[in-house]
Amino acid sequence: MVGTPLGRVGDLICWENRLPLARYAVYREGPQLWLAPTGDDSDGWLASMRHIAIESGAFVISVPQYIPATAFPEDFPVPLPEGKEVFGNGGAAIVEPRSGDVVAGPLYGKEGMVLADCDLRAGLGAKRWFDSVGHYSREEVLPFSFPTRRRDGGSPGSSREGTVAG
Repeated sequence: MVGTPLGRVGDLICWENRLPLARYAVYREGPQLWLAPTGDDSDGWLASMRHIAIESGAFVISVPQYIPATAFPEDFPVPLPEGKEVFGNGGAAIVEPRSGDVVAGPLYGKEGMVLADCDLRAGLGAKRWFDSVGHYSREEVLPFSFPTRRRDGGSPGSSREGTVAG
């Protein structure tokens, strides 16, 4: 989490965004803007970004890669598959936090930028409606704990096992 003049920015990279406990850890820091760079240009990715916007109460800026075959230099050391023109179709999008609506993009099949005015007060309203780490989190009913990692390289479950509660 980083505080910037634009707001509190949180992020996870690529499929880290599909890890519930990783998202939860970032949610607890109160992001207003969520950056999500990835190589995934699928419809499922965009669905995940819509969900994360609602779940986090933050604007999500999703940045899948657009990689045309022309991006590779002539002397690229590995041969490219014959006839394949695109290796990443993009899909950059900005998603708002209240309803998960896509407010800019998705931009597929070309280089470019998607832009949107992101009024951070919308995130406050979204978190009043549903706050996954606040009033709705129910940590008293659903505590989470996990074994600590051993510093000596051993596995959890041996004599130095401990728990960390959130």
